Amino acid sequence: MGATAVNTGHLWFDQAALVPSYDADGNLLSDGRWTYTWDAEN
Repeated sequence: MGATAVNTGHLWFDQAALVPSYDADGNLLSDGRWTYTWDAEN
């Protein structure tokens, strides 16, 4: 069996760098770090 290590802590991001963008329907497209996609059922 392999060993498992768990590292807990906090990640801090500069809020100025995380600029959200939205589509015409108000759906979040990007938060500056992640990109999101939506289907017709949302």
